[in-house]
Amino acid sequence: MTLVVLRGHRRWGPRAPAAPPDLDAAVRLAARALALLSVLALVPVLALTGDAPAPVRAGGALGLLWLGWWWSGIGRGHRLVPAGEALTVVALAAVALAVADVEVVLAVVYAGCCLTLLGCGRRAAALILLGFTAAYLAAAAIGHPPGRLELSPAAVTGLLPGLPLAAVLTQLVREALGRRQRALRLAAILDEAVVAIGAAAGAASVWRAAGRAASRLGRETVRGDQVFATGTAALATTLSGADALRVVVVPGTAPAPLRRRLRQGGRVPRGDPAQDQLVRALALTSAGPHLLLFPIPFPAGDWATVAVATARPLAAELAATWRCLAAAVSAELSRVTVVEAAIASEARFRAFVESASDLIVAIDEGGGLLYVSPSVESFLGRPLDLADPPEWQRLVHPDDLAALRASVGAAYGAPGPGLPVDCRLLARDGGWRSFDVVPTNLLADPDAGAMVVTLRDISDRVTLEDQLRHQALHDPLTGLANRALLRDRLEHALAARERGHRALVLLLLDLDHFKDINDSFGHEAGDQVLLEMTRRIRSCLRTSDTCARLGGDEFAILIEDAAAPDVGQALAGRILEALRRPIVVSDRVRVTTGASVGITIAAAGAVEAKTLLQECDLALYRAKAEGRGRFVVYEATLGDETGRPPAAPAAGARSSAPTPSA
Repeated sequence: MTLVVLRGHRRWGPRAPAAPPDLDAAVRLAARALALLSVLALVPVLALTGDAPAPVRAGGALGLLWLGWWWSGIGRGHRLVPAGEALTVVALAAVALAVADVEVVLAVVYAGCCLTLLGCGRRAAALILLGFTAAYLAAAAIGHPPGRLELSPAAVTGLLPGLPLAAVLTQLVREALGRRQRALRLAAILDEAVVAIGAAAGAASVWRAAGRAASRLGRETVRGDQVFATGTAALATTLSGADALRVVVVPGTAPAPLRRRLRQGGRVPRGDPAQDQLVRALALTSAGPHLLLFPIPFPAGDWATVAVATARPLAAELAATWRCLAAAVSAELSRVTVVEAAIASEARFRAFVESASDLIVAIDEGGGLLYVSPSVESFLGRPLDLADPPEWQRLVHPDDLAALRASVGAAYGAPGPGLPVDCRLLARDGGWRSFDVVPTNLLADPDAGAMVVTLRDISDRVTLEDQLRHQALHDPLTGLANRALLRDRLEHALAARERGHRALVLLLLDLDHFKDINDSFGHEAGDQVLLEMTRRIRSCLRTSDTCARLGGDEFAILIEDAAAPDVGQALAGRILEALRRPIVVSDRVRVTTGASVGITIAAAGAVEAKTLLQECDLALYRAKAEGRGRFVVYEATLGDETGRPPAAPAAGARSSAPTPSA
């Protein structure tokens, strides 16, 4: 750790690396050192040689002191000062008079000329060159009377063609150094602009950074007009507030060729038909400008163009710098637009997902939870633990877990949606809710990389379907099975009987004189009687038996696994006994009724449900014909609609007539 002192403030920290050497400063230092060494070389010559008078030698010494001080750059700041350069010419003349060998002074003239010409323009360089030459020649002529001036050929050739050539070379070096310095400044501006543009958080920040960079670049490179032409006032406001160049809005009503030319960009030579339109539209002040247009395209609908108007054609390297700036702004705007669109799309998608009522769960290849939508927490009443993979499986009904695992497991085999499956989940209230589950394999999608399982609550639909199914297959008053459900169960029972050889008994029951109850006490009393009869009939049945209401007062009972053929007769006896008990309709109304029962037993072999119902109906008809209040078992000899003789009543048949009473 090194203590570093900066501008009087101390701070602890590592020493900053040394900056690379400046080539321009090195060249100027070398030229100044050459000039000073040349001056110092004249000191012993002035002191030891020559026979000039003492005043002349003293003037030469003063001239040497002036040249050493002036060329060392003290108080001059490397700028050309006319008074100082005039004194330099006088000092050179004094040194030449004091030194006997004027050819030695020629080296000092060369060094001083090269040093001085590094800091001035071409006109000043020509004047300095003439002054230095005149001083040297005048001193040589004055110090050597006519006829005694003897200059060597080397001195003559070095002075006449050599000094101008050195001046030209010095000017070339100066211009090269100037271009290099300007290139470094432009590169620094461009680097800072690229960093500022790249660090911008949005399109507006990019435009502000672009405006600042264009303003600095214009002050550095252009002597003329620099204009930011835009297509919208909003963009113009953004640029104007960012210390940009002069901003001009080109309205949408401007001629289409003008707007197209601004967006196209490039050099607009003199004589181009679009030049006058551009000068007027951009309010350029330069007379006869050379126009260069640098468009900044980006995919947001707006557009902008940097228009540079100069009196002379803009140098190629300067135009390249403007193009680099425009390209950087365009690339960053495109990136920002894409990023903002992606962020907006992600936020919109997240808002959609988080507001969706469906449960959305993302799992990895091992079944671990990666994401759950907020609707899951709302459904459960608590957050779902993502670190506990089996937790979501514990929420599934045990009877549905195998089907759910099979569906999700099959979805791992192929990308895209898998086969849907229904399952039940444990809700926050402790009840089971039905869901339609659709697994979608997005493991190969780089944006998802998960198995997305969507669960849609279908409990209301399932409940409604159950209600509709119940209404379609059950009697609305008694809740018993209707004719359609009885026939379906009868067909299934017949099919099972064929496979297992189980006995099957069917009873058909009809209330006796039920019409008299409706006529005497009304349909409301009749409904109460039917409900009470239903309760009594069901009290005589097993849970596995099927009881159905086929019509107004007609019931059917199906015994699928009868232990013996006479099970139906025993059941009919119990039912008839139960139905004979009086029924209290109201405080003053009590009714008593009975029933007639027809029984059929499925014989061995194939039997159709229709046939059994017909046989049972024939037995019921015979029971009613025999005086009601009894049961009859169907036999092959039982008469039917064809006039076959009826079978004898079954043993134990009882008859009772209904006796309604008030």
